[in-house]
Amino acid sequence: MSTVHEAEHVVSRRRVALKLVASDAGLSEETVRRFMREARSAARLTHPNVVTVLDMGCDEAGRPYVVQELLVGEDLKRHLTREGRLSLPDAIAVFEPILDALALAHDNGIIHRDVKPANVFLAQSHTGEITPKLVDFGVVKTRAGESIGNLTQAGAIIGTPQYMAPEQLDETIDLDGRVDVWAAGVSLFEVLTGRPPLSGRSFMELMHAVLFLPMPRASDLVPELSPEVDAVLEKALARDRDERYEDMRAFAAALATLSRSSSVPRRPSAWDVTRRPPAPSASPSADTPSAPLLVPAERDALRHIQPARVATVRPTRRWRVGIVAPTRELETYPLAQALTQTLGFRCDVLRFLSYGELVAAMSEDALELGWLPPVAFIRARTVRAARLVVGIERSGQSGYASALVGGRAVPTLSAIAGARAAWVDGWSAAGYLVPRMVLRSRGLDPDALFASQGFLGSYAAVYSALSTGSADVGAFYCAVSPDGKLLRKGWRSAEGLNVLAVSDPIPGDTLSAARRVRPEEVEALRQLLLDPVRAAPLLATLDATRFVESSPANYLALARALA
Repeated sequence: MSTVHEAEHVVSRRRVALKLVASDAGLSEETVRRFMREARSAARLTHPNVVTVLDMGCDEAGRPYVVQELLVGEDLKRHLTREGRLSLPDAIAVFEPILDALALAHDNGIIHRDVKPANVFLAQSHTGEITPKLVDFGVVKTRAGESIGNLTQAGAIIGTPQYMAPEQLDETIDLDGRVDVWAAGVSLFEVLTGRPPLSGRSFMELMHAVLFLPMPRASDLVPELSPEVDAVLEKALARDRDERYEDMRAFAAALATLSRSSSVPRRPSAWDVTRRPPAPSASPSADTPSAPLLVPAERDALRHIQPARVATVRPTRRWRVGIVAPTRELETYPLAQALTQTLGFRCDVLRFLSYGELVAAMSEDALELGWLPPVAFIRARTVRAARLVVGIERSGQSGYASALVGGRAVPTLSAIAGARAAWVDGWSAAGYLVPRMVLRSRGLDPDALFASQGFLGSYAAVYSALSTGSADVGAFYCAVSPDGKLLRKGWRSAEGLNVLAVSDPIPGDTLSAARRVRPEEVEALRQLLLDPVRAAPLLATLDATRFVESSPANYLALARALA
């Protein structure tokens, strides 16, 4: 269906994987829909063991493409062919994080349906450490029940036959995450023994084996495997799905129990697939304020303050926190760690490509918390999808402003007529809506004023367009002191960029709770986040000063202005 190329971003010089619809796949509506669905499914999952989607779109010829992180290494199937089966400790080290990634997918209504060694990539870092990554979401089934696979006609079999659960042969059965439990069990059996549990010389013979033949024991093929291993595989490969592990976390817990067993030797350090190198710290740009988040006197005072005694939140499941980072501007693994440390329970961070998708997920109760800028918060409140928990203060200010910036061709506001405008996106307050509002307040109609307007998706892309001359006008966030001095800005200093106008203050970003979160839980979260000691890990990860009390009333004026 597609070809994958190694590519390089022309501005950042980052090496990426570029996935294009194959030239012989055709460009039917169905092909495009399936291809983009795969990209959106993978993009919704922010997990260190899921391949990261960086961008998507269509080229000049209308061919859809997906940009993913470039993985260096080999898939597990190729590794097995080259090196042979894995030891039990090595197999557990590979499958525990993959099962965790599948659990996150199931939490978000995504069934992979093609779990197999060829779709587990052993990505190698520059230090030689190996991280297993789940790839290829081309045959997923979504919460809405829509199937996207390599065969779509009525009665088609979707998936790879050797790893398909018995219920996948019956089109009348509504599939759920237990088909992935079966496929992961088949894959684990193959990794431990060097061969899948069942086979056949034809598709029909294979399906007969899957439905009727006795399931072999792994220890019959590899005598050093214990009865405990057989028991784990037997439960994962139960033909009756009600007898399988109920979900991926139960399967992972069984593997963890095996790993702790005294009969399982310790995994050799040469195959360290779960230890991750420390996340690189972001290097500040020349325009980043050099002052620390806390001045020394404040930091010394905090050493003597004990965290406040507050109410606690004890969820029965991991909470899902939604953010928008279309170009991976924010590393989500450290953010998930900081949220977990601050809130005291496990949090998963889900990355969305747009605030429209994020607000939709909150309205569908697919998230517990969402990171919402002002416009997204206003729209989420309008559809009763969110309740404000706290506001976010950066650089000592709880709000920010929008700066309309011109390139070399537009030195002043009087030269703006006929310019080419580059905006962030339709949900961006500082990067689109507010600067247009500023122009209208000065008697200028943006839609009649500009020769062209376009959305580029990020502030970095707008900056690139202005600095290279492919756009004449753009807009960025900024913070302004009472005397008009720029304290913080969203663009780098560059020759030829001119500030044309600065807006009035915009209320800040919010951390908001979805409607499924109970009022008492919202209040407990607010107390936790307002405690500067408790919230310090999260604030440091977000490069924020502090969380502050806020009210929906602060956003009413902006809502009226943008109506």
